[in-house]
Formats: sequence, C-alpha cells, structure tokens
Amino acid sequence: MTSVEDGKRYYKSFINHQIEGYEITAKMVGYIIERMRQENKISSEVQITGRIKSYYSAYENSNKKSVDDCFGIRIVGKKEDLSKIEKQLESFLVIDKTKDHRKKKKKYNAVHQMVHMKKQYTDRTQIDYNLFPLIEIQYWDMDLKKLCTTGELSYANYKKSDFQRISVEFVANPEKVLQEMPIYYEITGNNIHMLTPEETLYRLYPQMENKMEIEEQEQ
Repeated sequence: MTSVEDGKRYYKSFINHQIEGYEITAKMVGYIIERMRQENKISSEVQITGRIKSYYSAYENSNKKSVDDCFGIRIVGKKEDLSKIEKQLESFLVIDKTKDHRKKKKKYNAVHQMVHMKKQYTDRTQIDYNLFPLIEIQYWDMDLKKLCTTGELSYANYKKSDFQRISVEFVANPEKVLQEMPIYYEITGNNIHMLTPEETLYRLYPQMENKMEIEEQEQ
C-alpha cells in the first residue's frame, strides 16, 4: 500500500473519530444563533455553513503549515450581527487563537478563530472530551461573501488552476472529482444538513454549474 493510501486511511479514521463531536458543536452554534434571532438580538440574514476538509485539501500544503483546521464553521451576516454573535459564543467556546484579517487592510477581511467547546458543555454529552475537535470559525460579512462566491476572491478565480483542472476532470471522471470534495453542511438552528458531493461542488464552484448547463444546451 502506498504512503498516499496510508495517509487517506489515517485521515478518514481521524475525521470519523471526531465527526460526532464536531456535529454537536455545530448544532450548539446554530442553536445559539437561532435563539439570538428569536430574541431579536440579530437580524434574520445570518447564514451558517460547516465544512470538513477533504484529504486532498488538508494535505496539499502539509509541508507549509500544520493540518489543524480540518473542521470549520462559517458565519455570514451583517458586521454588527457578527460582533454580537462572536461575543455570545465566547461563553460556550474556548478561543485558542484569533487571526483578524481586517488588520491587513486587504479585501479578504474575515476573522478566523480556532476554538473548541468548553468542557462543562461536553460533559452533558456521552462523548469523550478529547473527541471534540479544534474548529476554525470564520466570520464573513455580506460583502465578503459576494466577493468570495462570484467575485475576484471566488474559488474559480483564487484557485484558477484547480477550477480549470476540475472542469476538465469532471467531464472525464466525475466520480474522482466528487471524491475530492470536502464535506459541507447547512446549519439552521440545531439542525444540520450534509450536502451531497455534487451539491458541494456547485457550492464551491457556482461557475461550474453554469458551465455544465451551457454545455448541455449546446449538445
């Protein structure tokens, strides 16, 4: 067995051991934000998604940085809502590290935090505390979401070579491309919905769906 295959097997095992703890944390974050909505503390425009990196994504830069952000949650909303949510979540999460991209005064102005759930809340579950993973929470304002979805910071532009490769490979071998996709979630209150690999592909690369539709019409 090759080292790549060994790595994939290890990574899958690593994810599977912690996925339940991740999902519990994601549900808790969703519930807290939904409760804030119901109490009219924030607007109804806040959106929450989750992701678990694929093996390919987690290890593509493994010699440049440590693989410590396999699990993620992204919170998108108005700037004033994000500030309130960040403050509220501090009561339930331990913040290990914060990276504020706003200080760099660049277009990518997100705030990233590496967090894990406080032990007093994990004790209410039947899961070992050590199986609650470190999670990267990203706070995006609405302008940044637009910029990163269809604008100049979108995957299709920011990772142009990946987009070009995937566009070609998806026609020849769609199963291989879909296997490289991360796991994506939509989070609403304490309900989480896992997207299919194809739904995730079009979420990451909305230009791909448009491209496929055009090609189908031309056939």
